[in-house]
Amino acid sequence: MQWDAIVLAGGRGSRLGGVDKASLEIDGATLLSRALTAVTGASRTIIVGEAEVPGAIVVQEVPRFAGPAAAVGAGLAEVTAPY
Repeated sequence: MQWDAIVLAGGRGSRLGGVDKASLEIDGATLLSRALTAVTGASRTIIVGEAEVPGAIVVQEVPRFAGPAAAVGAGLAEVTAPY
């Protein structure tokens, strides 16, 4: 079964004082790396945000910082797998 993964890795981090949420670490691993590990079986990984990850498709929501619904929409526009 082929499936694509959308990982939301953007935002302003305003509730964290501007901290980049994707780079926060727990037990030595960033939140982004943990999310990417969780989707290693995906045919394609689509990251919505500014992260640069080899092999992943990186997109931005329009307008920038429009929120999670817009981010999911931007990611869905890149999905090609049936799931």
